[in-house]
Amino acid sequence: MDELATLLELLHLARGRFTSIEARMQIRYDLRVLRNASRTGSPLGPAPDVTAGIQVAGRTDHVSFISNAKYRVQSESLGPRFLHIKDGERASMPDPVEISASGIYEQVAFMDAPALYRQVMWDPNMLIPEMWFEPLGRLVVANREGLKVRARPRRTSHDYIVVPPWADAYEMVVDLERGVLLRFGCWFQGREGVADEVIEITFDRSLPEELFAV
Repeated sequence: MDELATLLELLHLARGRFTSIEARMQIRYDLRVLRNASRTGSPLGPAPDVTAGIQVAGRTDHVSFISNAKYRVQSESLGPRFLHIKDGERASMPDPVEISASGIYEQVAFMDAPALYRQVMWDPNMLIPEMWFEPLGRLVVANREGLKVRARPRRTSHDYIVVPPWADAYEMVVDLERGVLLRFGCWFQGREGVADEVIEITFDRSLPEELFAV
């Protein structure tokens, strides 16, 4: 099986290869690159200026994830100023990127895109219709072997967004055992503007219900 077929199988089956995830993740922004992208646009259209909503150039988060409907993100860098819990239709979210009232979950934004920005790491099947993929060999991230991939955006017929659509390229590392993303980067005019990377990760641990109390 060639690497592209391996990649597509990994992305497609990832969500069925774990019951839970606990991870420490580091997200970084290059604000200069993002501001320049907002001025020049992208192949898929104009890019918004998202930097006004970003108060820090990076942070480290602890993520507890069971499903797209049940997860918790606690910032180690920002403490109680960033604690996002979602449990079904209920959510609590003081977030320095997008302030939203606690209570009924409606939309949690990330750089003008829906809250799928972190779920896409664990359910990368949703990327398949969004991108053209080019496998680039093996790379170790967080002590796990992965497949490095370069991707370009492509237009689709659906009307939802799972990643910042104004990037002109993406780079990711896909875990070769589980299929989840160990790293995801958004590139603009040849420079990386956003990078989300796993530092530590544990699969299939039993997570207590009180962790997700809203």
